[in-house]
Amino acid sequence: MRILVVEDEPLVADAITAALKRQGWAVDVARDVVEARWLAGEVDFDSLVVDVNLPGGNGIDFCRELREEGDMTPLLILTSRSDVSSRVLGLDSGADDYLPKPFNSAELCARLRALWRRPRAALKPTISVGDLVVDPGSRSITREGVRIPMAAREFAFLHLLARNAGATVTRHEIFDALWDFAAEPDANTLDVLVRSVRVKLDRPFATNLLLTVRGVGYMLDAAGSAAGTGEPVGGSADRAADPAAPGRDQGGSTDEDGSADESRSARAG
Repeated sequence: MRILVVEDEPLVADAITAALKRQGWAVDVARDVVEARWLAGEVDFDSLVVDVNLPGGNGIDFCRELREEGDMTPLLILTSRSDVSSRVLGLDSGADDYLPKPFNSAELCARLRALWRRPRAALKPTISVGDLVVDPGSRSITREGVRIPMAAREFAFLHLLARNAGATVTRHEIFDALWDFAAEPDANTLDVLVRSVRVKLDRPFATNLLLTVRGVGYMLDAAGSAAGTGEPVGGSADRAADPAAPGRDQGGSTDEDGSADESRSARAG
């Protein structure tokens, strides 16, 4: 999940960012409305947390503008105004929820999860891919009825692929969804994440659901492939995570599908 926090008070923004990142979510921060408008136009965020009183405008107008432009990204208003008229104004402007300051970070995270559970075209309350069930509300992963413990970023990775089940999610799309602009994951970061998820998700079962589309990215496929064959989409062998495997460039780092990871700046561009 990638979230935009629009907050001009550094201490508050830092506290929100820390709380959200503990959930494994990527967080970008805008300090004013101008920066928020630019980021919202550049990145497909999963949700927005927006203060009301901001330099260069206010959160209510920002929310109203997004809705008028057809942007229906889940948006939570966060403000020190707690009177009924302010809450009504915020919700009528198009906000999905309203949380007054001071607030508890656990409640903020719970409210965001509740927004994501609301039926939307891109995000179902629970997602099933074959015998795999992903529940963003409880942050649980089960397969054949067995609960599989996942770290926060592992869950975020699987949730992203489950939302796009049957379709390839590119490495660029994964980096953009799981890491914010401030993060600088190295070329091996995604490879390590994928291997960790595979050990938990596929190794104990008869079929592999997490498949590599060589040179492109990854996908979850309900049909899967036979365990131990490493057979991905397209029928070609899934490259093992072996640094000496044929096709690997010994002078640089590559993904386990043999494709070199591009720089962070290239992804941002």
